[in-house]
Amino acid sequence: IPCDSMHAVDLNSAKEMLKGAKLLACAHINNVSGAMIPLEDLSALAKAHNVAFLLDGAQSVGCVEMKEVMSQVDFLALSAHKGLLAPMGVGALVIADDFAIERIEPLVFGGTGSLSEEEIQPLFLPDRFESGTPNMHGIAGLQAGLEWIKKQGVENIHRHELDLREQLLEGLSGIPNLKVYRTKGRSSGTLSVDIPNYTLSEIGEILDSQYGICVRVGLHCSPSSHKSLGSFERGGTIRLSPGAFTTKEEIDFTINALRDIAEHRGQK
Repeated sequence: IPCDSMHAVDLNSAKEMLKGAKLLACAHINNVSGAMIPLEDLSALAKAHNVAFLLDGAQSVGCVEMKEVMSQVDFLALSAHKGLLAPMGVGALVIADDFAIERIEPLVFGGTGSLSEEEIQPLFLPDRFESGTPNMHGIAGLQAGLEWIKKQGVENIHRHELDLREQLLEGLSGIPNLKVYRTKGRSSGTLSVDIPNYTLSEIGEILDSQYGICVRVGLHCSPSSHKSLGSFERGGTIRLSPGAFTTKEEIDFTINALRDIAEHRGQK
């Protein structure tokens, strides 16, 4: 679905694209810019066209409140190692109701143990989609992450990350030779920036080696996002990802580091 340069979704295009479609699949939050899709509007379009709605919550689950989401989508996919603070190697597909048994087939068969007398995959959930031996170590880590998030409150985590993003926006605004990729509407804490007089790899290396700041540079596995932002030809952006454990002092330190880098090259 096309987006503009501030990652606002073109709902008119979405409406046309849904004609004759079977599935609408959307990322809840963009992993490059932090922009959040208009979930209510897209859900209404999917229902109007009788299209199943799959929401990719990899960037949102654990970071933003999801209480009303399952009333708007049919499937919610997530990875546990991001906002849920678990080890890598665990994911989940949340299914709105049992209609999924008729709509989708397992990719892997065998080894559930729940119907050993049968030669076929069980028809009931979740066993139908859980073959083989699960990653119990990762699941134990997921439980620990969930317990911590529950104590903190997802709303508080989201507010903390948005406060840090706003701090970045204010602190980076007006710095010569530094570009901030702004978005419209709701967002997560993620923010992309660039210092065009350097290569992206140079910026990442300087932040790491001289300041001890870890960022991700490049296309972030999302080339279409960069084509919308206008950063594709550049090779991507510098992505800043404040999280639940990031402090205001660390954000100030990052702002000053980026200012140092931008102004130093600007004086050459």
